[in-house]
Amino acid sequence: MTFSEYIEDLCRRHRLVKHSDDEVHFSDLADDAQNKYAHSMNYPCVVLDEGDFDIRGAEGQPEMVDVCSVLFLTHVRDSADADEVKGAFALTRRICLDFLKKFVRDRKAGTRPLTRFKAVGSQGTRIYLQDAGLYGYILMFEHPEIFIDKDCDNSFEE
Repeated sequence: MTFSEYIEDLCRRHRLVKHSDDEVHFSDLADDAQNKYAHSMNYPCVVLDEGDFDIRGAEGQPEMVDVCSVLFLTHVRDSADADEVKGAFALTRRICLDFLKKFVRDRKAGTRPLTRFKAVGSQGTRIYLQDAGLYGYILMFEHPEIFIDKDCDNSFEE
């Protein structure tokens, strides 16, 4: 199971998100949340953005760290309505923390793809996509692994 499939499965099973084939509440393209899905996506929704990485550690033992972000968003009809905006943040914070708690439990259980998940150092930040009327939280975290420099695919001719 890929991380995207894992997140989509959680979206199907979460009682507030309720993703299904008929009602889309999940995307694995962050740009979609800001653009085309802003009008066709059902809310609250979850958007996965992954692909960035860092190389850390020491020379001789580098570590590749995949950086992932999961956005928890809901649509606000009137961004000038403070109560509606506060409600959006409260709802998406709850969903964000639900997912984080599930990540921790699944990592402890050895569930793939969370065997490399690190909760410590994760960061939840409020986000505003006012042009699309979307408010919520972004959860950023890392997946570290030892970087192996062996050319297993024989990518280069020797």
